[in-house]
Amino acid sequence: MKVIDLIRRSSKELKAAENVEQGDILKRLEENGSLHYWIRCFVVVTFDIDVGQKAELVFPPASLTDEEQAQVAFHAFPDSMSSTIGDAIYFFRFARNDGEEVEIKRKRKRRKFLYGYVFSRQKQDRGRKRGFFQKSLVLITRHPFIGLFHAVMAIVGPLFFEHGERLLETTCHHISRWPRPSPSQVMELPLAGDVIETRIPEKNLERALEGKGTFVHSTEIPRFLISGGNPDDPALMMPGLLRTYGNLYRTFLPLLSDLWLLWEIMITGEPLFVFCPSPSACSEAIACLLDLVYPVIFQGDFRPYFTIHDPDFKEIARKDTPKATVLGITNPVFLKAVPDFPNVLAVAPSDDSNRELTAPAKWKRPMRKPISHAESLTGDFPERLVTKREPVIPPDFTFLRSLTGGETSVTNRGAAVKAYFRQMTTNFLSVFHPYLSPTPVENEDDARRRKHLSGAFDS
Repeated sequence: MKVIDLIRRSSKELKAAENVEQGDILKRLEENGSLHYWIRCFVVVTFDIDVGQKAELVFPPASLTDEEQAQVAFHAFPDSMSSTIGDAIYFFRFARNDGEEVEIKRKRKRRKFLYGYVFSRQKQDRGRKRGFFQKSLVLITRHPFIGLFHAVMAIVGPLFFEHGERLLETTCHHISRWPRPSPSQVMELPLAGDVIETRIPEKNLERALEGKGTFVHSTEIPRFLISGGNPDDPALMMPGLLRTYGNLYRTFLPLLSDLWLLWEIMITGEPLFVFCPSPSACSEAIACLLDLVYPVIFQGDFRPYFTIHDPDFKEIARKDTPKATVLGITNPVFLKAVPDFPNVLAVAPSDDSNRELTAPAKWKRPMRKPISHAESLTGDFPERLVTKREPVIPPDFTFLRSLTGGETSVTNRGAAVKAYFRQMTTNFLSVFHPYLSPTPVENEDDARRRKHLSGAFDS
């Protein structure tokens, strides 16, 4: 069935009568489906020559506060001048502003976050004052299902620009009919004439559905059961593509020997800037860093794409960056505002056509020279990790050499790197198992002995 036929059919189902008001449609979505278990809303963001970025439409309406809409708008486009023409997909994370912050010890607050998954389109248009057209569609959710929602936006984004706002109503109708998220289960989710097969990561499901907890992040790209597709297609999101969003080998190829030091930075919660030319490169690199320390779930504040308009930027500029903070940035203002930031990782886009995807036969000494202002402005810089931290764990060059040569695909090499560091993290955690294991059940002899000893000390 063609997508346009699905749109017409779904719209007909939603609007059984011509006089059905939008409020009735939204009420029906909530009563008959599970929309809010998956997403909060879609936001259409446009660039107005007079006021700048603004949220043009929120569907369902009244899903975000004015402050949250402003944050979404500022994250929906590149934070610095970009000449990139075409489509881009990325994600960001921002603090909720609904008055539901949770008080914890020492009067600090544990903030709740939302995720935004963006399909952005920029193209030349001489009929406009700025010379180009710029608009983004953003999916807002509380779930870090990075691979799944990246796939959803790859489907819905192009259709939105083809069919307009009506497509959002249809998409919400489809999602409202999905079953509720079920952890560790493979789920089949119909969308726009296709069926997405995906595995939901595990976490405390009940707390997550009540808004009191979150699922573990997942970067696995789902399968498309109907349309098929070529798994070797170089495009990041084509139906049937079975690799993860963010391939450790592809993303960090010139920096593979630095992965051990990056692992130390992430596992110890040191602050880190990830400087990239585009939001897509930023979010992909940070998705990889989260995978680098898995099965440890990163508990710090990570922002796959962070802009100078974020309310937390002032704290960063005052050098009040807390530990366990990882920020993806594209604007060189950050490097100038905080020149002594402890760790800065400079990464180029992994889909750069000039990027050699073969590991070098010999590994050079890592470059630690800070990024110059000229390099940051042009975006033409050698990829490197700038840090004063001395590594504790040396790189495993035997493993790195195993990635060179042969006919192994980039996808399989990425899986090998991920498996290597997963085992490394597991070995690291094993040291703490004796101290974190539950106390064995006390038998009668132990209880009698403990009572006797406590009595002796009391006397």
